[in-house]
Amino acid sequence: LAGAGHLLDLCVANALRWTDLGMDGVLATVTSTPAQLLGMGDRKGRLAPGYDADLTLFRVPEDGPLEIAATVRAGEVVYRAE
Repeated sequence: LAGAGHLLDLCVANALRWTDLGMDGVLATVTSTPAQLLGMGDRKGRLAPGYDADLTLFRVPEDGPLEIAATVRAGEVVYRAE
């Protein structure tokens, strides 16, 4: 994903379509790995007790970017698709 010329919603969808990483591998690429690299691995990048409750709920259509259904930051819904 480094140097990608697209937004993360398209990169994640494409990685799921075009690699054998599977959902766990692709999500680690955009969650726990960056959190560790940025020194935030003790509170970001996982859904676990003691971690910030930040997440994005999405669907993966057959083509195109992810369809974002909702975004949660610190346990609060900050975006919900209409």
